[in-house]
Amino acid sequence: MMEELDCKKFYLLGTDYVFPRTANKVLKAYLKSEGVPDANIIEEYTPFHHQDYQTIVGKIKRFASGGDACVLSTI
Repeated sequence: MMEELDCKKFYLLGTDYVFPRTANKVLKAYLKSEGVPDANIIEEYTPFHHQDYQTIVGKIKRFASGGDACVLSTI
């Protein structure tokens, strides 16, 4: 996504469970090693069976309002 879509901001959205947290930990370390600042990486986790994503969508829209952002989902 960094190369093909020129993404500079990353919203890591996952279920509150071991795999999503571990995958995002690895991904966040990689992004930081590539020079992505902490302010451009957001992590958020939802409980199993979560269904109301309206608030999260609003957060993503605000985060991505300047462009160059992507969402990486491990839900």
